[in-house]
Amino acid sequence: MKIPRIRFTLRRLILVVAIAAVFIFGEGMRRRRQHYSALAARFGGSEKDWTILVEMCESNGVSHQQTLDMAQDRVKELEPGPVRVMYEGHIADSTRMIGEDRLELPKLKAVLAHETSFRRKYERAARFPWLLVRPVPPTPR
Repeated sequence: MKIPRIRFTLRRLILVVAIAAVFIFGEGMRRRRQHYSALAARFGGSEKDWTILVEMCESNGVSHQQTLDMAQDRVKELEPGPVRVMYEGHIADSTRMIGEDRLELPKLKAVLAHETSFRRKYERAARFPWLLVRPVPPTPR
């Protein structure tokens, strides 16, 4: 039995290219969605940390340094890995901010609002990965 010969007409070639383009576009969107979802989760975790810090400073009257000491104790209990490195980075940033200038509650709330806006931004970008995402402005100090 002979295999039928496939003719490569211009119409079929255009169809093959269009199908390949759809698959490439779909894979690109899947990767962007995954990347933006990871960023939204990262900013969501950071938002949660800043929320805890703001609530502790508002309700208990705990000083910022005491809060950071408690956070450092919690981080030491974590296993070595990317999560621990991320939390150590947050603590280092907070320590630097306290060292430069006493971190006041309005500044904490500004950072919390900043983190919240980024979480929302990247959640939206994950939902609609074909839209452009604006560049990241610096964290308020």
